[in-house]
Amino acid sequence: METAFFNSDNLQNIIIINPQIVWIVFIITLIIFIIISAVIFYHWFAYNYTSKNTLRSIIIYLVGSGLFIAISIVSAIIYTVSI
Repeated sequence: METAFFNSDNLQNIIIINPQIVWIVFIITLIIFIIISAVIFYHWFAYNYTSKNTLRSIIIYLVGSGLFIAISIVSAIIYTVSI
């Protein structure tokens, strides 16, 4: 017997989360991220700003963080629209 990739019998086990909760969790996580980033930038600028490695680290951190934040926003929007 072959099983289907999407079995409609399993839909009764899905937990649906309110989109407002998704956005609240996202915003709280973003605030915590901003606070941690501020501490990291303070230490980078206060102790070793002139180094080329520090500048490279800041660029990598900002690009990587921007990508993750953008992916999170798109995911939250898609989830909100799909409900």
